[in-house]
Amino acid sequence: MDPARVMSVEDSRLARTFQKFGVVVERAEGAHLWGADGRRYLDFMAGYGVAILGHGRREVAEAIKAQLDRYAICHGSLYSPARAEFLEELFSVLPGHMSTAYMANSGAEAVEAALKVAVKATGRSLLMAAKGSYHGKTLGALSLTWGEKYRRPFSQLLPRVHFVGYGDVKSLEDAPFEEAAALFLEPVQGEGGVVLPSGEFMREAERRCRSSGCVLVIDEIQAGLGRTGRMWAHEHWGVRPDVMTIGKGIGGGVPMGVTVMSSELSDALKLGEQTSTFGGNPLASAAGAAVLRVIREERLWENAGRMGSRFLRGLERISSSRRLAESSRGLGLMDALDLRISVAEAIPALISSGLIPAYSGIRTLRFLPPLVVGDAEVDEALSIIDRTLDEIERKKRSIIGEKN
Repeated sequence: MDPARVMSVEDSRLARTFQKFGVVVERAEGAHLWGADGRRYLDFMAGYGVAILGHGRREVAEAIKAQLDRYAICHGSLYSPARAEFLEELFSVLPGHMSTAYMANSGAEAVEAALKVAVKATGRSLLMAAKGSYHGKTLGALSLTWGEKYRRPFSQLLPRVHFVGYGDVKSLEDAPFEEAAALFLEPVQGEGGVVLPSGEFMREAERRCRSSGCVLVIDEIQAGLGRTGRMWAHEHWGVRPDVMTIGKGIGGGVPMGVTVMSSELSDALKLGEQTSTFGGNPLASAAGAAVLRVIREERLWENAGRMGSRFLRGLERISSSRRLAESSRGLGLMDALDLRISVAEAIPALISSGLIPAYSGIRTLRFLPPLVVGDAEVDEALSIIDRTLDEIERKKRSIIGEKN
């Protein structure tokens, strides 16, 4: 289809819920995209972390094709070898105390299931989450999401949630743990701007959950699967979740979400209380098993740690040398660069220079590249960021000079 027509159809027929950046993607491979005009882009957004193995990973494609030749759907009331294979791969990399999984189609659905598990197990209705959090936009998940712009239009439909200060140990002292069904925490806040908590905060939150009977839910949807240099990001803080939610990269591009729970909660949901027509479908299961196998066999969390350190060092150099860059932070290949200009100004310029980033809020660039990136791709991304900020700064000085 002609690129102009592609944009016209999407702009006129799709609900306007996404900020569009004017790139019509023709094909993708590894950490790169190619536009319909033949131009190559370095993809450091990766579908907000979904393309965790990069685009077009052979093992994932072959697993999907092989399963499609057998059958495409097997309802959860029947048994599927593909589903069983996925579960074996998943539990080989999960913390040992996790015993049961619920399979869904997205991270938000995984959060919804976690909500039900916690409420059913405790008999409580109050929920807790953190300021700056993002857990999804379905109604239950939205209730746990901090952003007022997301919550306000639907506030009359949302359950009661108490928000603690993320990383603020003192805020835990006054939190209603005794009344709460669950505390939902991201081990690293993504939408909030790649914010890292202290180990003290995470461990104190766990301690208070244990003493009160409140369920500790760790949302690994964006930070998990090796992205931060550990298989699961909560391992950095030494905590033991009761429930984990997994999504984004787990299906290698195929929609998938998983809720896993400890043995103490394995019987919380009874027959028929949480089901999904497509959850655990054979195509997603085959893709997910392939993703987990590659991550495990290639120990991609180690590459994420190495490349993340290299990338973060480069971001720190940029933030200390460029007037338009303010600060940087990150863990593994989950990194951020705060700007002194709006991302609305920076992102089109970066894309024009060949780099596709993600973003958080108004002034923060977020980077979630595939875990398979190497030195050359990291250095290319840093060069583009540095050069682009320099060009924007030069243009601003020129405009100021012309006005004077």
